[in-house]
Amino acid sequence: MEYGLFWLVVGVGAHYELRHWAEFHGMTEVLFRLVWLAVLYGAWRFCKGLTKMMFAHHRQGALADDED
Repeated sequence: MEYGLFWLVVGVGAHYELRHWAEFHGMTEVLFRLVWLAVLYGAWRFCKGLTKMMFAHHRQGALADDED
């Protein structure tokens, strides 16, 4: 989950920084697409990790209820 959040923050930050830089240097659309792929990858990893953590916590709670 932490790696997903890292890629999400890096991708969004890079997008905004590269947008300003591209106005002066004529960046190609391909580089913007690569940056957004990093953003989407980060969002996917973050959500995947968050979901796994939530279900693990729910499973532990269900096991604790069964022990009573």
